Amino acid sequence: MGYNIAIIDHPQRFSNSREFLAWYDSRHERPMQHEDHMLASPSLQQWFLKMKDKVRPLNGEFAPPDDELGNGEFPEAEYVFSEDMIYVELGWTDYEKTRALAFNLAKEFHLAYFDISGNISGSQELHNADGSGFVVSRKQACNDGLKEEYKKISQKQDKISLYVYIPLGLFLIVCILFYKTWGIYAGILTFTAMATYGLWEYYWDKRTKKRLWEKYTKEYQEYKRQMVEGMFMSIEEYKKKATFHHVTEENIFREGACVQDIIDPVWYSVNLDDYKTFQKDASRFTKEQIYIFAVQWYSSEVSNGGHYQFFINSIGILWKEAIAGLQAIRVPRLAENLQKACDRFTPHPPFEQKEREAATDALDYNFDEEDKVFFNNEHYIEPCAMKYIRANAQAFVL
Repeated sequence: MGYNIAIIDHPQRFSNSREFLAWYDSRHERPMQHEDHMLASPSLQQWFLKMKDKVRPLNGEFAPPDDELGNGEFPEAEYVFSEDMIYVELGWTDYEKTRALAFNLAKEFHLAYFDISGNISGSQELHNADGSGFVVSRKQACNDGLKEEYKKISQKQDKISLYVYIPLGLFLIVCILFYKTWGIYAGILTFTAMATYGLWEYYWDKRTKKRLWEKYTKEYQEYKRQMVEGMFMSIEEYKKKATFHHVTEENIFREGACVQDIIDPVWYSVNLDDYKTFQKDASRFTKEQIYIFAVQWYSSEVSNGGHYQFFINSIGILWKEAIAGLQAIRVPRLAENLQKACDRFTPHPPFEQKEREAATDALDYNFDEEDKVFFNNEHYIEPCAMKYIRANAQAFVL
């Protein structure tokens, strides 16, 4: 995962987190196109055409040949296009300069800028096209929703209260004028009715606030649950979510296809508990599929917890296939980096997890140097892997 931003062409100014997130989430409910910048609005196209000269695209018609990737001449990024938004994954190398460039170009073309990776706590900055802006927060969006709904309900209840209090109040005045006869008794009853209604309104208000608080707290908790469910989902639940159970050439070449979609059948079929079982399961698939499977797992593990996590977990069993896979998809810098990490073991990382975990701890080394190289270059993996898959499509058809 690189440093992510979004450039947005929206006709209206966003005023708060809830309003913006309602719009932003709706964009994720429909598929975004990956390569054709002509799908974007004219302003977004102008932004991209100027941006690509400074931050080279890794995908689409302006992507360089494979042998020119990662030569260090230009910063590089992956661009994902839709009609009203460009999603950009920048490399961590010089990301401060590249995101500043993206922001300044957004202002030049009167576009909004959303700094998705700005804060790991889930709060990111949004800058509207008119220069205004605010911090986008899921928690604040839920609080805004609570206040907005409570305000609407309260306004409706205030109107009802007017229809109750005004007639009762006028009748109470009449009762006071005739207090010597029937007025005193009617006045007591009227006052009692007003007090009872006021007490009911007080408890109604408390109950409404509690109900809304529970509703929006549940909404926020559900969002947090969805953010982490992938880390705790069982294999059976994962299988239900698999995009393709059978991969076709149409799946591979469709607009917006991603590596994980194509490798799903391998992902859910290969056991990594021990090396013999892995070899047996892997024998049912092609060499190309196992390369991408290993690279995808390697990238996922290191992105989450660095090379230390990769080696001590069961996924470390794939170190040999991951190196071969990185070489195959033509990301030599990452292949050499993983080989360097493996060379710290004597003679190589053990294939059995317990032995590999003990050997990793015995190194007394945190792999900071290798982690830095990975995070500076990981954004090459997805586009290069996708090019490899399409160039060897028959090897991935199931």
